[in-house]
Amino acid sequence: MLTCAVTGQKLLPAEVDFSKDIQGFVDLDLLGRSQVSGNIVLKENLISCAITETSGLSSELIQCEISGKYVIPEKSKTCDVTGKVVRMDLLVQSFISGRYLLPKAAQKSMHNKKLMCPDEAGFCHWNSGYLPHSELGTCSRTGLSFSSRGLSKKTGELVIFSKLRNAEELDSFEELIPWIQQEANGKLKSVVSLFGIKNPKKNFYLIQAQVSKMLGIINSNLYFMVKLTPTPQIIGKITTETDSHSGWREI
Repeated sequence: MLTCAVTGQKLLPAEVDFSKDIQGFVDLDLLGRSQVSGNIVLKENLISCAITETSGLSSELIQCEISGKYVIPEKSKTCDVTGKVVRMDLLVQSFISGRYLLPKAAQKSMHNKKLMCPDEAGFCHWNSGYLPHSELGTCSRTGLSFSSRGLSKKTGELVIFSKLRNAEELDSFEELIPWIQQEANGKLKSVVSLFGIKNPKKNFYLIQAQVSKMLGIINSNLYFMVKLTPTPQIIGKITTETDSHSGWREI
Protein backbone atom coordinates (compact mmCIF):
# COMPACT_ATOMS: atom_id res chain seq x y z
CA MET A 1 0.00 0.00 0.00
CA LEU A 2 1.07 3.56 -0.72
CA THR A 3 0.01 6.73 1.05
CA CYS A 4 -1.49 9.54 -1.10
CA ALA A 5 0.60 12.68 -0.49
CA VAL A 6 -2.53 14.85 -0.73
CA THR A 7 -5.30 12.97 1.12
CA GLY A 8 -3.23 10.67 3.33
CA GLN A 9 -5.27 7.68 2.19
CA LYS A 10 -3.69 4.23 1.83
CA LEU A 11 -4.01 3.10 -1.79
CA LEU A 12 -2.89 0.27 -4.03
CA PRO A 13 0.10 0.95 -6.33
CA ALA A 14 -2.26 0.77 -9.33
CA GLU A 15 -4.40 3.57 -7.81
CA VAL A 16 -1.59 6.17 -7.58
CA ASP A 17 1.07 7.79 -9.73
CA PHE A 18 4.06 10.00 -9.01
CA SER A 19 3.22 13.71 -9.14
CA LYS A 20 6.17 15.66 -10.51
CA ASP A 21 5.15 19.00 -8.99
CA ILE A 22 4.87 17.85 -5.38
CA GLN A 23 7.34 14.97 -5.69
CA GLY A 24 5.05 12.36 -4.18
CA PHE A 25 2.55 9.59 -4.97
CA VAL A 26 -1.01 10.83 -5.42
CA ASP A 27 -4.45 9.34 -6.03
CA LEU A 28 -4.96 9.02 -9.82
CA ASP A 29 -8.28 10.91 -9.56
CA LEU A 30 -6.37 14.02 -8.47
CA LEU A 31 -3.80 13.94 -11.25
CA GLY A 32 -3.59 15.34 -14.77
CA ARG A 33 -0.94 15.76 -17.43
CA SER A 34 0.77 19.01 -18.33
CA GLN A 35 0.39 19.63 -22.05
CA VAL A 36 3.53 21.76 -21.93
CA SER A 37 6.01 19.30 -20.38
CA GLY A 38 4.06 16.03 -20.51
CA ASN A 39 4.62 15.57 -16.75
CA ILE A 40 2.03 14.06 -14.41
CA VAL A 41 0.99 16.77 -11.92
CA LEU A 42 -1.88 17.76 -9.65
CA LYS A 43 -4.97 18.78 -11.64
CA GLU A 44 -5.55 21.71 -9.31
CA ASN A 45 -2.14 23.15 -10.22
CA LEU A 46 -2.81 23.18 -13.96
CA ILE A 47 -3.47 26.56 -15.65
CA SER A 48 -4.76 27.12 -19.16
CA CYS A 49 -2.89 29.34 -21.62
CA ALA A 50 -5.01 32.46 -22.23
CA ILE A 51 -4.44 32.17 -25.99
CA THR A 52 -4.23 28.46 -26.88
CA GLU A 53 -5.92 26.92 -23.79
CA THR A 54 -2.94 24.58 -23.50
CA SER A 55 -2.64 23.50 -19.84
CA GLY A 56 0.53 23.55 -17.78
CA LEU A 57 1.98 24.53 -14.45
CA SER A 58 2.54 28.20 -13.70
CA SER A 59 6.28 27.46 -13.67
CA GLU A 60 5.99 26.18 -17.27
CA LEU A 61 4.04 29.20 -18.51
CA ILE A 62 4.78 32.92 -18.77
CA GLN A 63 2.74 35.44 -16.83
CA CYS A 64 1.92 38.53 -18.87
CA GLU A 65 3.11 41.71 -17.12
CA ILE A 66 0.14 43.64 -18.46
CA SER A 67 -2.89 41.35 -18.13
CA GLY A 68 -1.61 38.99 -15.44
CA LYS A 69 -2.76 36.04 -17.59
CA TYR A 70 -0.55 33.01 -18.27
CA VAL A 71 0.48 31.91 -21.75
CA ILE A 72 2.77 29.24 -23.16
CA PRO A 73 6.29 30.58 -23.85
CA GLU A 74 5.77 30.59 -27.63
CA LYS A 75 2.87 33.03 -27.21
CA SER A 76 4.84 35.59 -25.21
CA LYS A 77 7.22 38.29 -26.33
CA THR A 78 9.19 41.17 -24.89
CA CYS A 79 8.06 44.68 -25.80
CA ASP A 80 11.05 46.30 -27.53
CA VAL A 81 10.23 49.66 -25.94
CA THR A 82 9.21 48.94 -22.34
CA GLY A 83 11.03 45.64 -21.85
CA LYS A 84 7.87 44.06 -20.43
CA VAL A 85 7.19 40.39 -21.20
CA VAL A 86 3.60 40.13 -22.40
CA ARG A 87 1.23 37.90 -24.31
CA MET A 88 1.81 38.26 -28.04
CA ASP A 89 -1.76 39.22 -28.88
CA LEU A 90 -1.34 42.48 -26.93
CA LEU A 91 1.56 43.61 -29.12
CA VAL A 92 1.74 45.35 -32.47
CA GLN A 93 4.59 45.46 -34.94
CA SER A 94 6.42 48.52 -36.17
CA PHE A 95 5.65 49.03 -39.84
CA ILE A 96 9.27 50.10 -40.30
CA SER A 97 11.27 47.36 -38.60
CA GLY A 98 8.75 44.69 -37.60
CA ARG A 99 9.80 45.04 -33.95
CA TYR A 100 7.13 44.15 -31.38
CA LEU A 101 5.82 46.76 -28.96
CA LEU A 102 2.80 47.72 -26.90
CA PRO A 103 0.41 50.08 -28.70
CA LYS A 104 0.65 52.65 -25.90
CA ALA A 105 4.44 52.75 -26.33
CA ALA A 106 4.24 53.31 -30.09
CA GLN A 107 4.28 56.50 -32.14
CA LYS A 108 1.77 56.88 -34.95
CA SER A 109 2.85 58.25 -38.31
CA MET A 110 0.80 61.33 -39.09
CA HIS A 111 0.88 60.45 -42.80
CA ASN A 112 -0.29 56.83 -42.89
CA LYS A 113 -1.43 56.36 -39.24
CA LYS A 114 0.74 53.23 -38.92
CA LEU A 115 2.64 52.48 -35.71
CA MET A 116 6.39 52.56 -35.17
CA CYS A 117 8.90 52.48 -32.32
CA PRO A 118 9.74 55.85 -30.72
CA ASP A 119 13.40 55.58 -31.78
CA GLU A 120 12.25 55.19 -35.40
CA ALA A 121 10.26 58.43 -35.32
CA GLY A 122 10.90 62.14 -35.14
CA PHE A 123 8.65 65.12 -34.41
CA CYS A 124 7.33 67.48 -37.06
CA HIS A 125 7.01 70.82 -35.29
CA TRP A 126 4.62 72.31 -37.81
CA ASN A 127 2.04 69.52 -37.87
CA SER A 128 2.62 68.46 -34.24
CA GLY A 129 2.92 64.82 -35.24
CA TYR A 130 5.43 62.04 -35.68
CA LEU A 131 7.00 60.68 -38.84
CA PRO A 132 9.69 58.13 -39.72
CA HIS A 133 13.13 59.74 -39.75
CA SER A 134 13.27 59.11 -43.50
CA GLU A 135 10.34 61.50 -43.99
CA LEU A 136 11.77 64.32 -41.87
CA GLY A 137 14.29 67.05 -42.53
CA THR A 138 15.92 69.79 -40.49
CA CYS A 139 14.97 73.35 -41.32
CA SER A 140 18.17 75.22 -42.16
CA ARG A 141 16.80 78.36 -40.56
CA THR A 142 15.22 77.22 -37.30
CA GLY A 143 17.26 74.05 -36.75
CA LEU A 144 14.00 72.22 -35.99
CA SER A 145 12.61 69.05 -37.57
CA PHE A 146 9.74 69.17 -40.03
CA SER A 147 8.17 66.95 -42.65
CA SER A 148 10.50 67.05 -45.64
CA ARG A 149 7.42 67.89 -47.73
CA GLY A 150 7.30 71.28 -46.01
CA LEU A 151 10.94 72.24 -46.60
CA SER A 152 12.21 74.21 -49.56
CA LYS A 153 14.40 72.10 -51.82
CA LYS A 154 16.34 75.22 -52.74
CA THR A 155 17.06 76.77 -49.33
CA GLY A 156 16.26 73.94 -46.90
CA GLU A 157 14.06 76.25 -44.83
CA LEU A 158 10.42 75.85 -43.95
CA VAL A 159 8.46 77.04 -46.99
CA ILE A 160 6.02 78.94 -44.77
CA PHE A 161 8.77 81.53 -44.17
CA SER A 162 7.84 82.96 -47.57
CA LYS A 163 4.37 83.79 -46.26
CA LEU A 164 5.91 85.70 -43.37
CA ARG A 165 8.19 87.68 -45.63
CA ASN A 166 5.36 88.47 -48.03
CA ALA A 167 2.95 89.33 -45.21
CA GLU A 168 0.35 86.81 -46.35
CA GLU A 169 -2.50 85.86 -43.98
CA LEU A 170 -0.65 86.86 -40.81
CA ASP A 171 -2.15 86.88 -37.33
CA SER A 172 -1.26 89.48 -34.73
CA PHE A 173 0.22 88.23 -31.45
CA GLU A 174 0.52 91.56 -29.63
CA GLU A 175 -0.51 89.94 -26.34
CA LEU A 176 2.76 87.99 -26.32
CA ILE A 177 4.99 91.08 -26.55
CA PRO A 178 5.53 91.58 -22.77
CA TRP A 179 6.59 87.96 -22.44
CA ILE A 180 8.73 87.97 -25.60
CA GLN A 181 10.64 91.06 -24.45
CA GLN A 182 11.86 89.12 -21.40
CA GLU A 183 13.11 86.12 -23.37
CA ALA A 184 16.39 85.19 -25.12
CA ASN A 185 18.65 87.01 -22.66
CA GLY A 186 17.43 90.43 -23.68
CA LYS A 187 17.85 89.94 -27.42
CA LEU A 188 14.13 90.63 -27.91
CA LYS A 189 13.66 93.58 -25.55
CA SER A 190 13.19 96.00 -28.46
CA VAL A 191 10.37 94.06 -30.09
CA VAL A 192 7.39 96.35 -30.75
CA SER A 193 5.07 94.13 -32.78
CA LEU A 194 4.48 90.45 -33.43
CA PHE A 195 2.88 88.83 -36.44
CA GLY A 196 2.89 85.25 -37.57
CA ILE A 197 1.19 82.08 -38.66
CA LYS A 198 -0.39 79.43 -36.46
CA ASN A 199 0.24 75.79 -37.21
CA PRO A 200 -2.85 73.61 -37.92
CA LYS A 201 -3.21 72.56 -34.27
CA LYS A 202 -2.56 76.14 -33.06
CA ASN A 203 0.08 75.03 -30.57
CA PHE A 204 3.10 76.36 -32.49
CA TYR A 205 3.50 79.83 -34.00
CA LEU A 206 5.99 80.92 -36.64
CA ILE A 207 6.71 84.52 -35.63
CA GLN A 208 7.92 87.66 -37.34
CA ALA A 209 8.92 90.18 -34.67
CA GLN A 210 9.47 93.80 -35.65
CA VAL A 211 12.28 95.51 -33.75
CA SER A 212 12.67 99.23 -33.11
CA LYS A 213 16.04 100.58 -32.00
CA MET A 214 15.19 104.27 -31.85
CA LEU A 215 12.32 106.72 -32.29
CA GLY A 216 9.87 103.90 -32.95
CA ILE A 217 11.31 103.24 -36.39
CA ILE A 218 11.20 99.59 -37.46
CA ASN A 219 14.70 98.71 -38.57
CA SER A 220 14.69 94.91 -38.61
CA ASN A 221 12.55 91.79 -38.44
CA LEU A 222 13.34 88.72 -36.37
CA TYR A 223 12.02 85.23 -37.08
CA PHE A 224 11.52 82.33 -34.68
CA MET A 225 9.06 79.69 -33.49
CA VAL A 226 7.04 79.70 -30.29
CA LYS A 227 5.71 76.58 -28.63
CA LEU A 228 2.59 77.42 -26.64
CA THR A 229 2.04 74.37 -24.44
CA PRO A 230 2.41 73.54 -21.63
CA THR A 231 3.95 77.02 -21.20
CA PRO A 232 5.08 79.45 -23.93
CA GLN A 233 8.65 78.83 -25.06
CA ILE A 234 10.84 80.03 -27.92
CA ILE A 235 12.29 77.00 -29.69
CA GLY A 236 14.99 76.73 -32.31
CA LYS A 237 17.08 79.57 -33.72
CA ILE A 238 16.18 83.26 -33.76
CA THR A 239 17.23 84.77 -37.08
CA THR A 240 17.20 88.07 -38.94
CA GLU A 241 17.45 88.71 -42.65
CA THR A 242 20.72 89.92 -44.18
CA ASP A 243 22.31 90.54 -47.56
CA SER A 244 24.46 87.42 -47.18
CA HIS A 245 24.32 84.42 -49.51
CA SER A 246 21.94 82.55 -47.18
CA GLY A 247 19.78 85.64 -46.75
CA TRP A 248 19.71 85.39 -42.95
CA ARG A 249 21.85 84.99 -39.84
CA GLU A 250 21.27 83.76 -36.33
CA ILE A 251 21.28 86.38 -33.59
